[in-house]
Amino acid sequence: MNKRTKWVFAIGLLVTCTMVFFWKLGSNGLWDLDEALYANCARTIYLTHDYVTPRINGVAFYEKPPLVYWLAAVSFKITGMNEWGVRFPSAMASLILTLLIWRVGTHRFGDRAGYIAAFSFALCPLVFGSARQLTTDATLNICISSALFSYWKVRAGGRIWWAYCFWLFCALGVLAKGAPGLAFPVIIATTHLLISEKGRWRSVLHGIWSMHPLTGLALFTVVALPWHIAAYQANGRPFWDEYIIRQHIGRFHGGDTAHRAPFWFYFPGLLLGFFPWSFLLPAAMMDRTPISHSNDRLLLLIWIIVVFAAFSASGSKLISYILPLYPAAALLLGDWLSRRMDDGLERRSLIVGTAVALVIAVILMLISIFHDPLLHLIAERTHRSVNLGSVPIADLFGWITRLIGSAVLGTAVALILFVKKKPDKAAICLGLGMVAFMFVAIGEGLPLLNRTIISPVQALVGEGGKLANQNYQPFILMAGPPRRPSLLFYLPANYYGATEQIGTINPSDLKLSSPTYILTDKNKAQPLLLSSGVHLIDSKGGWALLYSDVRPTGR
Repeated sequence: MNKRTKWVFAIGLLVTCTMVFFWKLGSNGLWDLDEALYANCARTIYLTHDYVTPRINGVAFYEKPPLVYWLAAVSFKITGMNEWGVRFPSAMASLILTLLIWRVGTHRFGDRAGYIAAFSFALCPLVFGSARQLTTDATLNICISSALFSYWKVRAGGRIWWAYCFWLFCALGVLAKGAPGLAFPVIIATTHLLISEKGRWRSVLHGIWSMHPLTGLALFTVVALPWHIAAYQANGRPFWDEYIIRQHIGRFHGGDTAHRAPFWFYFPGLLLGFFPWSFLLPAAMMDRTPISHSNDRLLLLIWIIVVFAAFSASGSKLISYILPLYPAAALLLGDWLSRRMDDGLERRSLIVGTAVALVIAVILMLISIFHDPLLHLIAERTHRSVNLGSVPIADLFGWITRLIGSAVLGTAVALILFVKKKPDKAAICLGLGMVAFMFVAIGEGLPLLNRTIISPVQALVGEGGKLANQNYQPFILMAGPPRRPSLLFYLPANYYGATEQIGTINPSDLKLSSPTYILTDKNKAQPLLLSSGVHLIDSKGGWALLYSDVRPTGR
């Protein structure tokens, strides 16, 4: 690449990341379930300055370590307590990691490979989703990746402080999401040492010693252990049972029944989450071309396989769990695709992978266009009508069609250009198709979902919370199932009078002993309004804010 081309791609990368990660970042309300839980922990830390025990509406919450809560609480100090501040840490982590992938890819594989890797990472659906909500995934991803980049630097002859960076990022990974923050970097690095040194134990031991494990573990302990000790001292056995037993051991063994899935769950998950680059990834992983940096490719392969296999074996599965393999996949793809562009005889894998991606995208678009038979089939199999809530079916599927259509167009043009032996332009078209995909998702999809699903109930809880806080009265949130902890975020600061009730509540079961505000959906509101003393204050979308003026007997 000449200097001018580098500048064009550098500016393009920054513009792309700004759009994907930050454009309209705070324009929609909080998502239930996970983002809302973590946002409420950050809110409580910001209001109470208790950095040891995460809490939601005054109740201790030990599910995750506190790093993402701390980062969001710091963000609140800068931006205010709002949705933009909630998501800023994830967006910033994704931006920094994209730039790290570009820098590592450029240094190890060349300028073009570095840009391909960075663009393919930033422009895939799963990275897009994780960057635009507060979860532990984006933060854990940058911690694991930074640790392994540091190990990579040590193996390349880097200075001693790179070894200390490895242990530091492992510690931060533990504070982000627990054991995976240490386990994955150590397992991947050790496996790479064993395979690359072909079992020569002296070389393996020398490689381990080059990571300064004694002083490194001391650094790890100094960073990661204090919070765990403080949390146990403050909360005792409940912290141990929830954080260690249930969230670490129990989740891996399938104790989290809500997230159970078959072992093959991540195969389609990776194909869609890393689309369209995922359909070129198998060829990149199976490439056996002798190259000078084959040891670097070995590390990336091990990185991908270990993360994928570990989470496939786990009893608890979510699509975002395998996000830590995406940086390695992007770098491996960038190296392979860059070399294929220079090899005019090796176009078959490019054409086949792009054609398969196009076929899958066209099938998904046809399903979204002709959605009525699908909805009918689902209703027939489940014996219940498909309820999309207050989202108009025509608007929802119209948006989905345009969303997938953007990817179809980019993939189709890329396929034609690959056939015509113009791989550079084809790769650019793949990226532009995903840019259009993100533009439609952010510009049209998020406002639609916010307007129809998120905003109405969150606006009502804000209104009811102010009234309940002013009058020192309780507030019952009957918005589930499923749980909607996002509502707690919109209550007035330091108001803990709200209780969240999950399940169907009959009017006769709702025993009120004092004047109470009630938020519920309109179906549950109708029988409640037949009760004496219950009045409708306001309604939005499918939700109603009620007030019961029932007072204790004899008052």
